[in-house]
Amino acid sequence: MTKRLATLLLTSLPLQIVVADDLMDIYRLAVQNDPEFKISDINQSTARESRSQSIAQMLPNLSFTAQSSQVRANSTKQGFNQAGFGLLQHFWDNTLGVNLTQPVFHWDHWVQLSQSDNQIAQAEADFQAKQQALMTRTAEAYFNVLADQDNLEFLNAEKQSIE
Repeated sequence: MTKRLATLLLTSLPLQIVVADDLMDIYRLAVQNDPEFKISDINQSTARESRSQSIAQMLPNLSFTAQSSQVRANSTKQGFNQAGFGLLQHFWDNTLGVNLTQPVFHWDHWVQLSQSDNQIAQAEADFQAKQQALMTRTAEAYFNVLADQDNLEFLNAEKQSIE
């Protein structure tokens, strides 16, 4: 089972692993290429962002609106209709608005902030667990390969001594 895991790990990494000198180089390659580790890193970043969003709900909100429209009005007075006289008006209607909202106290926002802190702690624990698991898998695969190389050298030496 461990030989299969070592073979799978080493074949799934790019060809750079062939020129890796030591365990740290192999670990760096594993960090760059392990999907589980990347997922846990992304989950940790997402959890950190939830705290920023929770804090943002407590900050003031400033909104600005603008509207412009052209109005065309054609009005006629009685008596002028038969003579063809009318009043045609064109004008612009502009509206500007600024709105500042500051939440005074929302208990649900404070609860959400507390929950985001717990989510960050959970994501950090998951990240560290995935990091330790990756270290363990990498070290096991590395030492299995070294052991297999030693066994191969021993078998070759034994074969040469028999011949």
